[in-house]
Amino acid sequence: MRLLEENEKVPWILLFLLSWLLFALLADRRRLGVVWWTGPTAVVLQLLVDTCAIESGYYRIEDPVVSLYGSSLFFTCGPVLSMGALFGMYLPRGPLARTINVLVWAGIFCAMEYLLLGCGALVYLNWSKAASTAIDLMVFTVLTWIGGLRDDGEFCQPTGTDNRVAFRRQNSPSEERTRVPA
Repeated sequence: MRLLEENEKVPWILLFLLSWLLFALLADRRRLGVVWWTGPTAVVLQLLVDTCAIESGYYRIEDPVVSLYGSSLFFTCGPVLSMGALFGMYLPRGPLARTINVLVWAGIFCAMEYLLLGCGALVYLNWSKAASTAIDLMVFTVLTWIGGLRDDGEFCQPTGTDNRVAFRRQNSPSEERTRVPA
């Protein structure tokens, strides 16, 4: 922790490297197309929340290395993108499992944020851990909804599939329903 306190750039770069290492170890290569929606959605949500909160004076990012709307580019392109992608890749199907999944991922994200607070890379001005936890829960709930659209077949079809053809096939009357009894 002493190294982190002496050099404020280290937490952002270390977090970036660790998150992509975890992604490389845990990602299912066959399902990389699935993460197309949740990873970038996580980035958009993080930038929205952080930009508004930083400009409103709720918290500040200390020495972000490369600033992206007040946030750290290494944070946005590291843990946010990779965690968002992993979240979508391993999204369970049942409602109870999805609820537990949101709680676990929000907990992981909160723990990471508390570590950033502890080493001084993140400073709360008019913010609290409770507010941060609530935002994390909401963000992961939205990511669950986005990932669920994919599972329900409303958002995307497998690579190379024309969505219009899949929609017509899904919504066309079956032979059994259109057959007239003799």
